[in-house]
Amino acid sequence: MEEESIYQSCSAAQRTVENSADDGRMDGYMQEKQIYTEIVKDNIEFFDFCTWLTSCNGDYSFSTEEEAEEIVQMIVRQICSRKKTERICGEDFPREIVKSAMLKVDLQVLENAIEQIDGVANIRNKEKYIISTLFNEVNNKHFRDNSESRWAERAVAEDFGYNRTP
Repeated sequence: MEEESIYQSCSAAQRTVENSADDGRMDGYMQEKQIYTEIVKDNIEFFDFCTWLTSCNGDYSFSTEEEAEEIVQMIVRQICSRKKTERICGEDFPREIVKSAMLKVDLQVLENAIEQIDGVANIRNKEKYIISTLFNEVNNKHFRDNSESRWAERAVAEDFGYNRTP
């Protein structure tokens, strides 16, 4: 029997998920979670994320590799959820939109979310709050990036006396 590496491309991962019911070693859901765990870790550059988290010297409520792994599992649970909709910030979103957003979480999104979360006290359901924050970060990333580049252009123009209007 041929063994497959867990470090597969997305297309190979999709084929494995589709064929998992036939292999008998692990049920489809568990196999899917394992595959998406690797994908999420790649997306967030897990080693770099852990390094960043531990280098913050306790500045954030998350500070260990174990807690970083918990965050990965929260994201994976959202991706692999069987619910038709997910309630985020009081609004219901179709499963595919939530899954798509969670698959777009990268290191920058995760760092921004953790910085935001640590500024909030008395969070009752930390997992829901983290997922909501990540969802909003992903959906606002394009706007934020454009806003930051406009700010940088304006700052350079002011510093060097460049006037954008003729």
